[in-house]
Amino acid sequence: MKIAVSGFEAKAGDVTIETTGSVSLFGVDSVGVVNTISSQVSGIGSGGNITIRANSLSLQDGTQLNSNTQGQGNAGNVKLEISGAVSLAGVDEDGNAGGLVSSVESDATGLVGILTSTLTHSL
Repeated sequence: MKIAVSGFEAKAGDVTIETTGSVSLFGVDSVGVVNTISSQVSGIGSGGNITIRANSLSLQDGTQLNSNTQGQGNAGNVKLEISGAVSLAGVDEDGNAGGLVSSVESDATGLVGILTSTLTHSL
């Protein structure tokens, strides 16, 4: 599964997932791409924000919540509000770790977003 919003000459959209249950990402899709939830901009504009509100969150096998910029603009913020367990574990087939990412690509200009979490249970 890949949930992605992107922009070229404007702000990328926000991604908000809100559930009383669990949010789980793991593995790769049918063509071998690691499952992600992402918001990115590749031209002029800022990346969107990613917000997850859930009872629990599990990111396995190199999966990511990823907000980034590949052009001119700031990466978006990643915000977690999790009332139960959080698990970030494993790597993808190439050995790359997953997790929570806000980044500015090497040839881009801008600032990374802010990673915030409100957890009522331990990692």
